[in-house]
Amino acid sequence: MSTSTLYRLGAVAGFLSGFFMILGRILARLPNTQPGEIVDLLSPFFALFFATALYLGQRRESGIFGTIAYFLLFVGLVVVVCLDFYGAFMRIYLPDDMIVLIEEGPSAPVFLVGLLTFLIGEILFGISVIRAGVYSKIAAVLFMAGLIPVALHPTGLFPESVVDIAAASAGAGLIWWSIELFKLAGDKEASPAPVLTQ
Repeated sequence: MSTSTLYRLGAVAGFLSGFFMILGRILARLPNTQPGEIVDLLSPFFALFFATALYLGQRRESGIFGTIAYFLLFVGLVVVVCLDFYGAFMRIYLPDDMIVLIEEGPSAPVFLVGLLTFLIGEILFGISVIRAGVYSKIAAVLFMAGLIPVALHPTGLFPESVVDIAAASAGAGLIWWSIELFKLAGDKEASPAPVLTQ
C-alpha cells in the first residue's frame, strides 16, 4: 500500500470517527440509548486507524515524544472501544446489582486506569501535534479540550450539555485533521520521486 493511499484511508476513518462522535451524542438524547451507544463505539474504533495514519504523517517532526503520545493514545483507544462495547451490547441487559458490582467492585480500577490512559494519551498527542507543526494547532486544541469532558463523562463530573459541546468540539477537530491528512496524501503523490545517482 502506498503512503498516499494509507493517508487517504486514514482520513476517511478520521472523518467517520468525528462524525460518529457528534452523532452519538445526538442519539444519546433518544429514549432508547442503545443506538447512541453503538455509534459511540464506532467513533473510537475508526479513531484507531486514523490515529495511526495521522501519527505516520508527522512521525519525523514529532520525534520520540510523538511516538510515546501515539502509543498511549492507541492503548487508550483500545480500552475505550472495549468499554463502549460493554456499554452498547452488555450493560443494558444486566441487572442493576450486577452493574454496580462490575463498575464499583474489584474491576473498577480497570475502568479508571483505562480512562486515565486515554485522557493522558489524547492530551499528549494533541501537544505532539502542536509541537510538530504538520497539522492544525487549532484542531489540536479542539481535540484536547473536547475529549477531556468526553473521557471523564462516566465519572459524572460534567453535565450532559457540556459533554455534548465537548463532543462536537472534538469531532470538529478530528474532521479538520482528516481534511488535512487527505491533502497531505495529495502532496505525497504530487512530490517527485527522489533521483538515484550511481
